[in-house]
Amino acid sequence: EYLHFNLFKENKDTFEANTIITRLLGLRTGASSVTFAGTKDKRGVTVQRACLRCVDHERLATVNQRLQGIRLGTFAYAKEPLRLGQLKGNRFTIIVRQIQPTAAAATLAGDALRAALQKRVIDEFAEKGFVNYFGMQRFGTRDIGTHQAGILMLAGQWQETINLIMAPKSGESATITAARAQWAEHHDAKAALAMGFSSLYGSAERALLQWYARHPELRHDPHAALFSALPRNLRTMYLHAYQSWIWNQIVSIRLDRYGPTARKGDLVLVDPAVDDVDDELVSAVDAASAAPKEDADAVPRVAVRALTAEEAAQTSMFDVVVPKPGWNVTYPDFLLPHYQSLMAQHQLDPLDMRRKWHECSLPGDYRHVLGRPRDVTVAFQRYTDPQRPLVPTDLDQITEAPTKFRAAPAPFQALPDVGPYDALILGFTLGTSQYATVALREIVEAD
Repeated sequence: EYLHFNLFKENKDTFEANTIITRLLGLRTGASSVTFAGTKDKRGVTVQRACLRCVDHERLATVNQRLQGIRLGTFAYAKEPLRLGQLKGNRFTIIVRQIQPTAAAATLAGDALRAALQKRVIDEFAEKGFVNYFGMQRFGTRDIGTHQAGILMLAGQWQETINLIMAPKSGESATITAARAQWAEHHDAKAALAMGFSSLYGSAERALLQWYARHPELRHDPHAALFSALPRNLRTMYLHAYQSWIWNQIVSIRLDRYGPTARKGDLVLVDPAVDDVDDELVSAVDAASAAPKEDADAVPRVAVRALTAEEAAQTSMFDVVVPKPGWNVTYPDFLLPHYQSLMAQHQLDPLDMRRKWHECSLPGDYRHVLGRPRDVTVAFQRYTDPQRPLVPTDLDQITEAPTKFRAAPAPFQALPDVGPYDALILGFTLGTSQYATVALREIVEAD
């Protein structure tokens, strides 16, 4: 009944890729027809497992001929679909080209530099871990962050949310800028789509304009537009982004003001087995969103407890968790005033997170302050051509034997370890919702 397959993509996020696939297949239900265990952002070159219901693998394989920046392969049938949260983490292979010594190691070169860098990776990255911040991609890559839309949604400001989504954004093409201006002045959805938005598959703007084009009589009902036009995953993304933004701020305060070790009042899990591979707990938000409205209060409460001073002295900082704001969490007593101060700037209260709009009533959840990579590998490669791949790509990994739909690819050719430039090839595994871009700061000394 279910067709599972590997989805390779580059320069597209998961939702956009899914929208393109379902459109080419002629499926009416849109991006929700494709299910997956987790989302991957636009900036990575990624492979993930995905799933479609009642679609033949030969039919899906033909779509490869019309895809750009997306490839599908490794097909298999299963009795069950993929669901969000079913993954244990992500494996990363990251290449840092033209590596240079830090100021502290300015005299090192060649093999000595490699040895020093390898020691740093093991000592500071694999052992000490990293502050488990949400990466910037969680908040969007443009000047208007997704968490800002979340603030407006929590306040019930539906029209303001739509205005923010449709507002001009830096770095866009002239056609999209003109289309935004057309919408702002005339609110002609069909014209704005024709001017450029129709090409932005999977975007919130395109979804809103298509809905307005079909329902011009409801243009002055922003609640209907927001909750009917936007896919649920986009709406919840805005809300989760605000929770994540607050969490990042609180963790910075926790570490800057109270130090890098466990202290009295910090929270730990009563049952560490509840946690999923050293990472964010199974989200109560997802559980609530999946439940019927009348069952919203039945979301299970994750048990935590506050450390005593004696316990704190014996507790690793890797065990400490900090809550994302919601109605179903416990706040550390010494951090609650900081939550209140931060959220008051947005006219929000961490102790008042229930809403009459079910989807905006956020239970909250917990996340570990520190993360630690697993299965860390370190290798080096000298090279000459900066454009040549140094490792097999994700596309190589999903490309199988030639079929009537696809020719066999050229095999990857390993390079000899010679050349004027040196690259670090770093492999590691992170838990779900941990960010490689955040983890890498510990190595490359970048903000």
